[in-house]
Amino acid sequence: MVSDGHYDTAQICPNGHVITARADSRIKRRQEFCDKCGEATLMNCPNCEADIRGYYHVLGVSGGGGYRAPAFCHNCGSPFPWTERKKQAAIDLFNEESEDEQDRKAFQESIEQITKDTPQAQVASKRLSRLLTKVGKGTASAIRDILVDVASEAAKKILLH
Repeated sequence: MVSDGHYDTAQICPNGHVITARADSRIKRRQEFCDKCGEATLMNCPNCEADIRGYYHVLGVSGGGGYRAPAFCHNCGSPFPWTERKKQAAIDLFNEESEDEQDRKAFQESIEQITKDTPQAQVASKRLSRLLTKVGKGTASAIRDILVDVASEAAKKILLH
């Protein structure tokens, strides 16, 4: 079978700041540390050491669209550090304003579901939207801003409308 393209390696910090989606083909763009937060950068999955998939090179085609950091490793399925950190930040923000233990538990379970592109992501998004009405508008807005980077496409449509 003839391949018509290949993935470059991405370099991303643990907070999800993309340094470059072309760490193999444009070595000069690499950075040991993130210029936005100062953390050491990654080019491999911390769990299985597979390269983080970056820009997809198609033979005979130049240019390309924007690159978005993947939420999960293509090789082992583990969430990347930025996915975990963003989920935890959203949970922490919600917990700052909610003292209801049932709401906290439902929120945490829903966060886990919206990061995966499954039918339950839409159900969880609807639940999150309802739960966000119980916290201040500023907190709800901050949580939405965090989740937009890790939520599945289906979940985003519900959360952002």
